[in-house]
Amino acid sequence: MTLDDARTYRFGTWGLEEAYHDLIARGAVPSLLSNVWLSNHYGLIVWILSRSLSGFSPEAVLNQLAYRYEHEINLAERPALRKIVEGDEAPERHMVLFIASVAKEYSDEAKSEVFKVAVTDGWYVLPAVLDPCMTRAVERGRLKIGSKIHVCGAKLSGAENGVAILELAGAGTTTTSVSIVLQANSTHLAEWDTKLGFQRSPMVWTTQIRSISADGGLVPGLDVVVLRKYPVIFMETLEDGVTRIMRTALEERRAIKANREPFTKRYEDMVQEVERTFGGTSLSRIYDEIQARVDKMKAQLPARNVLPFFTIRVGTYGSNAYENCDEHGRWQEALVTFQNPDHALYQEGHRFRV
Repeated sequence: MTLDDARTYRFGTWGLEEAYHDLIARGAVPSLLSNVWLSNHYGLIVWILSRSLSGFSPEAVLNQLAYRYEHEINLAERPALRKIVEGDEAPERHMVLFIASVAKEYSDEAKSEVFKVAVTDGWYVLPAVLDPCMTRAVERGRLKIGSKIHVCGAKLSGAENGVAILELAGAGTTTTSVSIVLQANSTHLAEWDTKLGFQRSPMVWTTQIRSISADGGLVPGLDVVVLRKYPVIFMETLEDGVTRIMRTALEERRAIKANREPFTKRYEDMVQEVERTFGGTSLSRIYDEIQARVDKMKAQLPARNVLPFFTIRVGTYGSNAYENCDEHGRWQEALVTFQNPDHALYQEGHRFRV
């Protein structure tokens, strides 16, 4: 059963219309029970229960609808996707979602067939935009309908200022322009019994360097050991904005000195001139004049665009050496670069969560 089929599914003579009247009989307020809200949750509940081995009955559907009415309408407890779409929660938060649908459609923009994927937190459904790495996972069948995924660092497209999620639910996932953008490096498969929605852990940790994909977007966090620490490098971008020069710390000190050399002789001449001109005054008057002229000279120094950075070589943290190697038995390593001159914190042999 697909999600679209579930919205119109009937248990013999019992279906969406009968569920509406039964909810009112249980105390639901008709003015608060919109057709869009009911249709959305009826379809999701029927679809989810149809995938279970037991409990697929009108009574189970009605109980779930009553539970959702109590929590979402009476208690105003909004689920994860509703908070994100309505602009009250950041889409970057760690959450667990469910692959609700996977379809292949022709795209005029791509001039080929592309996968259309939708995800759900169990309460609402959103289209998902996948990066190339996740698209390959769908093609291989690693990501399929029913897969639960940990998501961290997602982006929301088309609803930057927030929109009412019931408007999207009424439009359907095929016509809405709002979508959630997922990246492979910040998306992991979850266990089948993991609870949907926001998670207590703040992020998805990447525990194996070999699981990182070059086209899989940003990596939220790495659990690694520092294998090697390299010296600070200074990168200067010249005035043309294109040419870049790399220097060691010693070479950078020499570059600073060379940049100041044309002004050294001018400084000496300036001091002699001030002493001749103000020789009959107090030492403080001479000092103030020299300082004022030095400030003017500093303002005339050629500006330099220099960025200090350093690199460390890291390996996957873990006691099992086999887990730290690729299929060829090679140790999995990576270079991590920091735009910061202070690398005293990072010592070789220490474990870090980056």
